[in-house]
This record gives sequence, C-alpha cells and structure tokens, in this order.
Amino acid sequence: MPSCTAGTCGTAPNPGVLTAEADGVVTDAGHLTDILEDLLLAADARAGSPTVVIDLVELAQQAVAAVAAERAVTVTLRPPQRAVRVRGTRGGLRRALTALLDNAVRHADTTVTVTVEQSDSRAVVDVTDDGPGIDPAILPRMFERFASSADDGIQAPRQRRRYGLGLALVSEIAARHGGTITAHPASGGGAVLRLTLPALGDSEV
Repeated sequence: MPSCTAGTCGTAPNPGVLTAEADGVVTDAGHLTDILEDLLLAADARAGSPTVVIDLVELAQQAVAAVAAERAVTVTLRPPQRAVRVRGTRGGLRRALTALLDNAVRHADTTVTVTVEQSDSRAVVDVTDDGPGIDPAILPRMFERFASSADDGIQAPRQRRRYGLGLALVSEIAARHGGTITAHPASGGGAVLRLTLPALGDSEV
C-alpha cells in the first residue's frame, strides 16, 4: 500500500468551513423540527382535546423571553395590571404566540412590541413591528399557508413579507379557541397582528 506523505493525500478540510457546515446542518434540523411541530398541530383537529385555564400574560412573557434571547431585535412586552385568562390548549396557544413573534421579529427593523389586554369578554394580544408594513394586495390571503407578497424584481428582499406555515397555523389555532387573527398597518409604519380570544370572567376561573 503506498504511503501518504505531506501534500500527497489532499488538503485537509478547513476547520472553519467544517464548523460552518455543521452549524448549517443544526440550523436546518431546527427549522425542520419547527415545521414538523406546526404540521402536527395543524393536523390535530380533535374537538375533544383537553383544555385548561391559561394566563395569557404569563404565556406571552414566556414567548417573549424565548424569542428575545435569540434575536438582535428589541422585543418589549406591555402587560396589563392583572391576569388575562382564557381557556385552551397551552401548547397550541404558546405556538401561536411564538409564530406571531417570529413573524414580527423577522420583518422588524429594530423593535417589536407585544401588548396584552382584556376588553370586556375578549382577550387581545397585539404584536407590532416597525418593519416595511403589509402589502395591501396580500391582506386577504396572508393567513393562507405559504403566502408571500409579490416580488417584482425591484423590491428589496427585506421588504417582501413571507408568511410560511406560521400565520396559517395561528389562524387555525385561534379558530379552534373561538377566536380570530387579524392584521392591519401600524401607526407610523410596520404592521400589527392581533390575536383575539374569548376571555374568562372571575366566576369562570
């Protein structure tokens, strides 16, 4: 068997390149895991799924903490003075809030603000970003799976809002909980996504 001397067995892989490739594999695996979780939630349409009383403020705090720890964008929560309680599935509502935050952070320039409040019998979560806003043409279908604003070849890639499976899943989760998800332009630019759910009164907790 021929011996292998310096320079005759090929160039050794660059450690930096290997590290970057490994990081890419890990990132892709994480994305695939998120997609799989979304598909499983979207497929779970069982009306009899167990529900519990959930403090929406606490759930929003957890979602904001998880997203803010991973992103450069500033994410701020504006909670009310009291708990806002709803009845639902904790996993589904947590995923809905996370999807709203992920969407906002992805499109924000610098800031995302989350506001939780209760108005009469409705619990409302507003997720506001200071990004490029929403193309009016996509509003009627932005909660469909994999919707995307039009790319005319002139618009900068950062200005195209892509919605993937996330917002469609939020819409489905909201509907299962008797709620809605809507979107409108934010004052001064950007976008507001609003999740509205039936709130529990004190006598129902």
